[in-house]
Amino acid sequence: MRLMDHLFTYREDPELLLFFCAAFLICSRTTITQQVMSIEDLIAFQTRQSGLSFKKIMALALKLHGQYKQSVFCGALTQALPMAQSGEYPLFTRYPDQVALSQVRLREKIL
Repeated sequence: MRLMDHLFTYREDPELLLFFCAAFLICSRTTITQQVMSIEDLIAFQTRQSGLSFKKIMALALKLHGQYKQSVFCGALTQALPMAQSGEYPLFTRYPDQVALSQVRLREKIL
């Protein structure tokens, strides 16, 4: 909820979400480098709640945002992100097992 509050408060800076993600990864780097050894470990890391302080992550995100906004995004998020110029988006043929299994389970529940 706090993250959503900040995103609405700073709605003129949508790239703050990207800096928040980067700050979260920076704050979690010890856990990631020491405990994540496989895809299953990464999925478990992503699905469990972390003990990191929101204030610490948000402070780092705002610091990164202040220091690197102009150099990373050249002033505008929409101009800096690569988008498909023409034609269709590429087809994805290899989905993560977790996504495929959750779709199968959902279809089984429906039927």
